[in-house]
Amino acid sequence: MTPAQRAQQRLQELASRLEPALRRAFLAMAAAQSPDRLADLVRLLEAGNIDAAVALLTTTPTAIAATTAVRATWTAGLLRITRDVVRDLNAGGGGWNRRVVVVAPVQSPELIAAVRRWEDGSFARVQSEVREGIRSTIATELARGKGPRAVATMLKDGVGSGLTAYDRKIVGSFRQALEDGRTGDALRRALRDRRYKIRENLTPAQIDTMVAAYERKLVAFRAETFARTAAMQAANEASAVGWHEAIRQGAVPADQVRSYWVVSADERLCQVCAPIPSMNADGVLLGEPFLTPNGPMLHPPAHPSCRCTSYTKRGNPLLRPARLPAVPLPQLATVGA
Repeated sequence: MTPAQRAQQRLQELASRLEPALRRAFLAMAAAQSPDRLADLVRLLEAGNIDAAVALLTTTPTAIAATTAVRATWTAGLLRITRDVVRDLNAGGGGWNRRVVVVAPVQSPELIAAVRRWEDGSFARVQSEVREGIRSTIATELARGKGPRAVATMLKDGVGSGLTAYDRKIVGSFRQALEDGRTGDALRRALRDRRYKIRENLTPAQIDTMVAAYERKLVAFRAETFARTAAMQAANEASAVGWHEAIRQGAVPADQVRSYWVVSADERLCQVCAPIPSMNADGVLLGEPFLTPNGPMLHPPAHPSCRCTSYTKRGNPLLRPARLPAVPLPQLATVGA
């Protein structure tokens, strides 16, 4: 195993430890999208004010607290992984001139920047997707003929919370397949609940039960995807933060530090990630974006559930290779699979 592969294995291990907490936090955030007062939600739906209804669901004290908890979980995970990474490198893996100390986030500009990148980029998009999912749920159920009170009660019970607008289309197509008796289509759904027997001529109540079960499994899948992607982002950010701190604290000269994109070279390697190492064969300066098929990226992950990592090491100063001009870095949407 090469040093890059060992470093990747270590980052993946650290990320996996963070995943359960992020998954629980996401599910709690989804469950918190519920009105404090059902009457207020009914009134808004009766007036056809869907945007205000979505705002009501996502800005209650409970919803805000749950969202804050997701942020706190990710930030705590970032700090913990950074300390683990720096501890490993202090033990001899970094070739540093002196020991590096990881301070509290409020004292580290690199940690602050990493948290802001995640909050303003990936997590902001996750929140937007959740809001759009709620809006889609309301519109879909009203279009199916449910009254405002029935839709409000459904939302208060948490039905559909945590799903994206795309997920709502998937749920809708599953329901349609059941209603049309297209059993083959319904049976091919990987996330269907196998406790229920799919057949033709299902009753409306049976269809509702199967669709609700399908939604629950889809929410669980969404939480898993979010947790896996956000944890890998924390691990890659932590690795970069550790090296930035080493430079800031004088443990290594900046011109001797380069980062390399490392893929998991197995049968699951995707077409997006496969060419990235060769696109950046000489590595990049720490803090410089990698070239990728999807545009410049500061570091992995390149897409939801991506397993790639960046490997940073000290070496002899190299001439900076010709590259595209630096541009503002787009962050991936952590939930979209």
